[in-house]
Amino acid sequence: MTRVSLELVPRSRASLDADLAAIAAQFPSVDTVNIPDLLRFELRSWEACGHARRKLPRAIPHLRAMDFAPERVEPLLAELAAHGLGEVLVVRGDPPQEPGRRVFPTRSHELIEALKRARPELTVYAALDPYRASLRDELDWRSASATPAPTASSVSRSSICACSTPGPTCSGTRRPTGA
Repeated sequence: MTRVSLELVPRSRASLDADLAAIAAQFPSVDTVNIPDLLRFELRSWEACGHARRKLPRAIPHLRAMDFAPERVEPLLAELAAHGLGEVLVVRGDPPQEPGRRVFPTRSHELIEALKRARPELTVYAALDPYRASLRDELDWRSASATPAPTASSVSRSSICACSTPGPTCSGTRRPTGA
């Protein structure tokens, strides 16, 4: 089965409803949406994805690694479960625009490892934006980090992807994170 994903950037629940109605009418083959977590909008990505799941079989929230401490992923996992979400896309994230907003020095691979340790059945995708961060830094994180390389059992379903489309519709080169 081919999976077709479309990225939405809903500014509100009403705009999300309008986007979902347009998708149903104009793009009936779309069965998945992925939604970035943009702090300037009222909906967090997992809330928007939970709402989208009422209309589509799959929705993938983007998680900004810098918004979470790896040792405290349980509240996030509870939110994902409450919204019926079994897939996430982890990105490093842009620094917040609001001064004083709390962020953590969490790198994408650290959040992925923590999520997979706590909930192994969670499907986790990773993406990087080579225009915003150094592609070499992202690919060489193992040599620059004291964190041991993830094992196949800790992130067996994670992917490193050079594009922003997660999963089987990825147009970039994917490789298992532990490879």
